[in-house]
Amino acid sequence: MNFFTHFYFEQPEQNPEFVAGLTIPDLFKEYSAAYRKIALGNAAYSNEKGLVFAGIKAHIEADKFFHNSDFFKVCNEYIKIKLSKIDRFERNFFLSHLFIELMLDRVLIKQNPDLAVLYYRILNSFDFKIFEQLMKTINTTVNPSVLWERFIHFINSRYLLHYTNNEKWLYALSRVYYRTIRKPHQKSFDKLVDFIPSAEIYIEKRLNLLF
Repeated sequence: MNFFTHFYFEQPEQNPEFVAGLTIPDLFKEYSAAYRKIALGNAAYSNEKGLVFAGIKAHIEADKFFHNSDFFKVCNEYIKIKLSKIDRFERNFFLSHLFIELMLDRVLIKQNPDLAVLYYRILNSFDFKIFEQLMKTINTTVNPSVLWERFIHFINSRYLLHYTNNEKWLYALSRVYYRTIRKPHQKSFDKLVDFIPSAEIYIEKRLNLLF
């Protein structure tokens, strides 16, 4: 699942530390092994840093649930077939996976615009000192202040709110896709913009399989 879907999935939980924990796995993927081991290895969470790890654990468990859901299986099969008819995309299965997750964010944000704004407001109240403690716990060699800048940029850009725009949504999808497969952007990718409306309707009609 993507950023907003994780937040939506855990409602009515709105604790800043917990919500930051929901966000961190997707924002700092390079440290996934470190914080995953800690988050899954602790049964009790009492202080603020513990609440962040509770959020990370909830993120991991929600992803597992999502990928085993009928919603994902049905939508993934549909999207993969449709993508293959548009073009021969490299790692089509991976693109389909990304497409579903980002489209799910788009659908939920359209349905819950005020909640999407609240998501950013909650993250904005997260304390740097707690973030710094977290990064020291996972033993990253990178200065926490540098990583904090990425966190703040994510909040200030509010780019999830632009997912309602077809071109900006497609840009977000292409950015993640091409960064992962490490290939330059192909013009054929832009053909996907015409598929967005029907894919959105298909996914929206099957939300009952997930929630």
